[in-house]
Amino acid sequence: MTIPLFFWLIFQLIAIALAASRIELWANYPRPAESVALHVLICAQMFFAALLSPLLFSHWKSALSVITSSIVFVLLAGFLSFQSLPVIALTSLYLTIWLLALGLCSARVKSNAVLTIVTILGILLWYLRSEFVGAIDYRTFAPFNPILGIFSQIEAERFLGQMWILPLGIACFGAALLRFKHTPLLK
Repeated sequence: MTIPLFFWLIFQLIAIALAASRIELWANYPRPAESVALHVLICAQMFFAALLSPLLFSHWKSALSVITSSIVFVLLAGFLSFQSLPVIALTSLYLTIWLLALGLCSARVKSNAVLTIVTILGILLWYLRSEFVGAIDYRTFAPFNPILGIFSQIEAERFLGQMWILPLGIACFGAALLRFKHTPLLK
């Protein structure tokens, strides 16, 4: 339980450190560089949570540790990127729901490949479409991808109901899996 949580915290620290140290990760990096700290952190959190979901959500105590540490880092990144408190609160809630969805699904599905594909497929398709076909607004793929959905939520600075359908739907699916398989929640 402690080794996966240690790596979880390290990945988040690296994401925050990249944004805070103003290392330019792509061309035309925005100024000030730390204004994308929340976006960089959310990408890292969602990707590594999906990748490490069987380890991070093996027990309800470790799931609680992952979620609470994630909220703390979202607060830090939100303040680094000059976001308002309502945006930080909506981002924290969205991330919490997504992490709960991952925890509920990984309790029954021991392979994290499906969860990782769901997490990164939309952003990968958007990137490939923008790079090789033509520029397209990322909000086109946002309802179908949690990372792009949370980016849309951050940029809108208000509640966008259609962005919450995917994480809530996957959380309901994970809860149904647990209910119908008669297993205790997160062991």
